[in-house]
Amino acid sequence: MIGVSYVGSFGATSTGSGSAAAVSILSIGRQIVGTSGVAVALVATSTPCQSIIVCGDVDAGIVTVIGDSNVVATTTGINGVIIIPGNSPVTISSTNAGDVYVDAQENGGAVSFVIIG
Repeated sequence: MIGVSYVGSFGATSTGSGSAAAVSILSIGRQIVGTSGVAVALVATSTPCQSIIVCGDVDAGIVTVIGDSNVVATTTGINGVIIIPGNSPVTISSTNAGDVYVDAQENGGAVSFVIIG
């Protein structure tokens, strides 16, 4: 199960006791889609996590889509959450970053990501 929310900035959430919850950055990376229409795993291996912050790669300038292994970002159809380069990052609630995939509307589309544990 993958949940999605849009964020403008990153911050810890309150535990209710007045202190902030501890979070760790587990990994920072970039994933490039070599062939449009072919879903690519965000990371190559199972990576337990709490959430993933994803943004479109401004240098590539290509619309990408994130979701599960059925993600599609072709000119004939989209299945997933659209990521537009330059827009606000998207936060994905996931227990495993290895379950998140990306596709692009053109070859060479890319996303940058931060995996939070």
